Parts: sequence; C-alpha cells; structure tokens
Amino acid sequence: MTWHEFAHVLLHSVRDTLIISPFLLLIFVLIAVIEARVDFKKHARLFGGRLAPFVGSVTGVIPQCGFSVMSVKLYQQRFITVGTMLAIFVSTSDEAVTLLLSEGLWKEFLLLAVVKMAIGCAVGYLTDFILRGRDELRWAEGEVPDAEGCCHHSGKHGKFHVYFVHPLMHCLKTLAYVFAVNLVLGLVVELVGEENIESFMTGTGYFQPFVAALIGLIPNCASSVLLVEVFAAGKITFGALVAGLTANAGVGLALLFKDNKNLKRNILVVFILYFAGVIFGELITLISSFIA
Repeated sequence: MTWHEFAHVLLHSVRDTLIISPFLLLIFVLIAVIEARVDFKKHARLFGGRLAPFVGSVTGVIPQCGFSVMSVKLYQQRFITVGTMLAIFVSTSDEAVTLLLSEGLWKEFLLLAVVKMAIGCAVGYLTDFILRGRDELRWAEGEVPDAEGCCHHSGKHGKFHVYFVHPLMHCLKTLAYVFAVNLVLGLVVELVGEENIESFMTGTGYFQPFVAALIGLIPNCASSVLLVEVFAAGKITFGALVAGLTANAGVGLALLFKDNKNLKRNILVVFILYFAGVIFGELITLISSFIA
C-alpha cells in the first residue's frame, strides 16, 4: 500500500467519524438529560413495555446510525431489553436508505423499509420471549438510573458537568473507538479491493445471503454502502440486500462489544443478526424466484 492510498483511507476514516460526531454528542447529552429527569417507573411502558420492540423497529427505519448507538447505551444501562435493541439493529440501515433514494430505487426503498421493520419486530419479540426473565430492567426494580454515576455526582459537579462535560468526554472516547474501527476496516477494503469483494459476491449464487450477511456484520457504514452499490448494479438479489442490511447494525455493534462486558450475550447478538439475515434473505430470494 502506497502512502497516497493510506492517506486516502485515513482521510475517509476521519471524515466518517466526524460526520457522526454531532449526532453522537447529542445522543449522550439526551441520555444524560433522560437519566436525570425521566421517571422510569412512571414511563415503564415506553422503555420496557410490550410495544418496545415495535417502537424500536419503527425508530430504526429512520436513516441515522445514531439510533443503534443510543440503543446500545440504553441496553447497557438496562433501560431496554436485548430484544428492543435487536429490533433497532435489524431495522436500521445507515446510509443504505439515502443511497437507494439517490439511485431512484423508491420501490426497493419502501419494500426494504417495510421488510426490515417486520423482521425487526419478529426478531425483537422472539428474542425477548426466549430470554424472558433473564434481564431485569431498572425501572422494574424501582431504580432511577444514574448514567454511570453522572446523576449521583450532580450535586458535586453541577448541571454543566452532568449535562455537557460528562457526555462530551464519553463522546470523545466513543469517537476514538469508532475512528479506529473505520481505519482498520478501510485498510482491509483497500488491500483486498472493493472490486474483488463485488466479484466474489456476484459469483456466490443462492449463497449470496450468507456472504451478504457476513459483510453486513462489519460495524461500519462502508458495508451498507457496498451492499447497496452492488445491488443497484444488479449483481446481487434483493434477498441478499435484505440479508446484509438485516445483519448490519452499523457502529452500534462495535460499541456493544466495547461497552457491554457480557461477552456471551454480545456473541449471541451477533449470531442472531447473522442468522436472521440469512434466513429472511434466503426466504425472500426463494419467494422472488417463484414470483418470477
């Protein structure tokens, strides 16, 4: 790899990290405000009620990777269930939505949004049903969250520290991690070659959902961009696109491994994302072949 190629990857990594930084800071500020101001016991239905996975899947459709990040923070603090977090992971599509619209693929965009929202609901509710009783949410215990001690120290440091300084420091640490992930993955793509990846996916036939879901697990917006570009070029099926974007949780998946210490649960989330993508991707491919 030449210095010019490395500089190109470095520049893109910085750009991709900076793009999400304002929204990420806003998320952490909002979480700090929510944790300090909201009566979680009173609003139990919103944060952990029966509609939570459905609300999560609807929220995830909005084209912003920040929602997957927020879901990780809320899950880590035990404000939402793993099923609700997965519903957001599954339904979110990062830059895929805006790319599909820019390509003029309106029908595909609408179909993708509806399908991923339905898959998100199914995965969320099924996961919560299987893991019922394993996770106690904080509102269920009558506990008011303290945002990793932020509210606990509110009297000592004041509102400015609680609502801005603490979120800013947390945001900077997260951005450093995101930048590292972007840089490593960018270097891998540069070394392997985007065209080689596209050629490999095209030649996999009915196994495209398996490969697409694997690519979708890459915690970077580049994976969703690659999937949409290959689909728009007619090199993979719609089923493969669904598989890849179902498994794709953006930066949220990387932050889950960073912030959540339960490694077994993190691995379980990865397996659920991958196999949900493969199963539904293959199912859609099968249905499409019959319709055609």
